[in-house]
Formats: sequence, structure tokens, C-alpha cells
Amino acid sequence: SKNNFGCRITEYIRYLRNEQAKDLLKNKDFSVSEVAEMIGIKDVNYFIRFFKKENGCTPKTYQKLH
Repeated sequence: SKNNFGCRITEYIRYLRNEQAKDLLKNKDFSVSEVAEMIGIKDVNYFIRFFKKENGCTPKTYQKLH
């Protein structure tokens, strides 16, 4: 997978989930917990930590800014 994607498969999945989460958060109709579930993360607290680590802000802050 590193040859195909330039990174490990787990890193690529994290990247895809993060990009999808950012797109979904731009739609103000979805709550943070709904977005977490849509990208396959059942624990909203884990999703918030994951999102903040990847983007430097919480999902709610990202949603307000975009």
C-alpha cells in the first residue's frame, strides 16, 4: 500500500475520513455526532479528538468557520 498511496493504509484511511468529515461539516444541517457516524466513527468524543489532531480545531469550530 505504501507504493500505491505513498503512506500506510491506516494513514490513508485517516486522510480520507478527515477529508470527508470536513466536507460534511461544511453542510450546517449535520451535527458533529452525525458526521462522526457518517464517516464510520461511533464514539463522538474520539471523533472530536481525531478531528482536532488532524485540523487544529474542533469539528464545531471548523463548522462555524466554514
